[in-house]
Amino acid sequence: MVRGTHRDKKPRVRVYATNTSKINNHVICNHVIEKQKIVFFAAHQNIATMPDPKKMAPSELEDRLIEFASRIIDMVEMLPKTATAKHLGGQVLRSGTSPALNYGEAQGAESRDDFVHKMKVCLKELRETLVCLKLIARRAWFAESKLTALLAENNELVSIFVASIKTAVGKK
Repeated sequence: MVRGTHRDKKPRVRVYATNTSKINNHVICNHVIEKQKIVFFAAHQNIATMPDPKKMAPSELEDRLIEFASRIIDMVEMLPKTATAKHLGGQVLRSGTSPALNYGEAQGAESRDDFVHKMKVCLKELRETLVCLKLIARRAWFAESKLTALLAENNELVSIFVASIKTAVGKK
């Protein structure tokens, strides 16, 4: 168990992180126990060691996508058991886990056009996930701070895919 402090706009709160892992010098914390309540979806990253998206190896991007999908799964499992939450949960579960799977397909693309097409599918799914996450945030099923890290990672992944697609299209 890792012990530390969580900084927010509020005063410091003692937190206890469980289920932590280290991927490419990123300390990922999927669950944080704060006063016996689970606070999830936080990714604590060391900015100094964060890889430059322009120099990111395919395996590093794949690791980020897998971690993102895992965090989406954690969030969906914590949604309330209402019909609306179940519907949105299913939607975000499909769109949020799809980029990791489709990126694996893109790595095995048969041509540049095939690669670009599969990367665009990943981008489309990430954008759909972003809208679902914003809708879930608006429903106020969770404290807004719980979704902030997940929304930020989604935005970063969208930016990475946009840049990758532009680079691949520019090489034609």
